[in-house]
Amino acid sequence: MRMSPTSPRTMNKPRWRASAVAAVLLLALVSPAAPNASAHVRGHHQHSAASVLSWNETASAAYTTSKFSPPVFAVGMAYVQAAVYNAVVGIEGGFDQYKWHARAHRGASVDAAVAAAAHSTLLTYVVDPVALANVEAAYITALGAIPDGRSKAAGIRFGERAAAHIVKLRTGDGWMDPSVVFSEPAAPGIWRPTVAGGAYGAPWAGEMRPFLLRRHDQFRPSGPPSLTSAQYAADLNEVREIGSASSTTRTPEQTEIAHLFGDAPNNFPAQLQWAFRDHLTRHPGGILRAARYFAAADLSAADAVIAAWDAKFAYGSWRPISAIQLADTDNNPATTADPTWTPLIATPQHPDYLSGHTAVTGAVTSALTRLTGTSRIDLNIPWLDVVPVVRSQHYESASQFNVSSIGARIWAGIHTRTADEVGNKVGSKVGAYGMQHYFAPTG
Repeated sequence: MRMSPTSPRTMNKPRWRASAVAAVLLLALVSPAAPNASAHVRGHHQHSAASVLSWNETASAAYTTSKFSPPVFAVGMAYVQAAVYNAVVGIEGGFDQYKWHARAHRGASVDAAVAAAAHSTLLTYVVDPVALANVEAAYITALGAIPDGRSKAAGIRFGERAAAHIVKLRTGDGWMDPSVVFSEPAAPGIWRPTVAGGAYGAPWAGEMRPFLLRRHDQFRPSGPPSLTSAQYAADLNEVREIGSASSTTRTPEQTEIAHLFGDAPNNFPAQLQWAFRDHLTRHPGGILRAARYFAAADLSAADAVIAAWDAKFAYGSWRPISAIQLADTDNNPATTADPTWTPLIATPQHPDYLSGHTAVTGAVTSALTRLTGTSRIDLNIPWLDVVPVVRSQHYESASQFNVSSIGARIWAGIHTRTADEVGNKVGSKVGAYGMQHYFAPTG
């Protein structure tokens, strides 16, 4: 049943940055903390962030091996990073825990706690046997590097407690709920599969209980432009021209960015995890700030997915490929049908309005800007077609990343501008709300 940001149309030539970062990034942390937290962190022992970075990579690899789609991947990372954050803060102190109030025994190993928290959480949400075997191997290796004794044992116990708390907290949250089905009959303006036999992707995300927001529809926007409006025609004609597989107006740079954010294996949540680790490696700090960075970014990203899928499920608007091929049914004299039109990138199997990709970008940039006290997010988004990664696209500022994200989906031919821009605005609200209510310095 269906409950039923203004950006330039072109971008400056991208700056490609070569990178030879190894598969496991084991240094530390983030750009300077926000002003209200900096003094709090500077006075604390800066324990190495290596374990937090390593287990983020292990979780990301497990979800990749499990072939999790972007929405599933994004939510899955939130579970892990929430547990790791609580484990670290429960030992190191300094910040409010995420929906928990617990402290470890004095002297507990924070590295053992991180390993146990991530490992135990992954055992709940990963079922692929190869991925599970890799997680177990990583856990054995991590614990083997920590001297045996009371500190290690206490850390393991506390990490397992942190994981158990998150699993209990999230029980019944709607993760992978098969009962949520989009069943609106196909009609002009209404989503329908864009490939033969294609099912609606992750409909459950639209009704899932959020991590940071009060409700999944908390920031639901008004609906997309009506089919007969001038805005609808402008959106459709733009993507028809520049997003076509055979477009002559899309620049080579725009084509490259569209592929970066659309081609397999460039799963966007996986790209973000790599970018976060790379950033934290290039901006050394400590384990507290690393755990907080991941938690703020990943829980905001998960809620952006939930907010975007809520709107997708509520409005169920058709994708550009359907709208262009069937434009003779929209009663809009400013659009023309082209039954042979195809986009540059294969269209994902869920509605146009609003864009999940730009919502996640808006949430992440909003959260990180507030977390670090600067809009200079300094992220490298990687091409994941080669391991180790050898090239990435650099985004110095939040606004640059948002503009590129909005453009990429239009240039790929898979989203309209309104869906992208509204998605980005909704995501920005999600990130701001999360940072207003969570991850604050104690006191």
